Amino acid sequence: MTEGSLRRLFWKSARCAVYGFSASLVFGNHIGGFVYCEGTSMQPTIQHGDLLFVERLSVNWQNLHRGDIVAVLSPNDRNRLICKRLVCKEHDMSPSSNSERIPVGHCYVLGDNAQDSMDSRYFGSISLGLVQDRAMLRIWPISRFGWLTTHSIWEKEQ
Repeated sequence: MTEGSLRRLFWKSARCAVYGFSASLVFGNHIGGFVYCEGTSMQPTIQHGDLLFVERLSVNWQNLHRGDIVAVLSPNDRNRLICKRLVCKEHDMSPSSNSERIPVGHCYVLGDNAQDSMDSRYFGSISLGLVQDRAMLRIWPISRFGWLTTHSIWEKEQ
């Protein structure tokens, strides 16, 4: 290879790397990403160690629905994401009180495993600003690969 062809190859590779990195930043910040789940609060729907594909468009466009599984910044530790099910939106009656409504700009989230879940029953309704993503697809373990449903054990008990 000549020096000129090596230089062209280098600049083509550098350009591809810059475009690829830029595209991944845009995708990761605005469209979707991956969340690794720890703990048992969402069992049996989500198990410890599941890897989920999450999307951000529903959050950005304020198009979340009751029953959606969401990744939320923990009210107790803003550096930690927790997965919960969105059960009430603003203006809905709070499940923890028959006389209170969920405030504007807030929602109520619960884990599917009520016996082992730190959720809105403990920290109250949360700001919609803490909701980061909506979970769509379990990609790991491959034996349980598939779409996540919006039904929940909580809804069946009500």
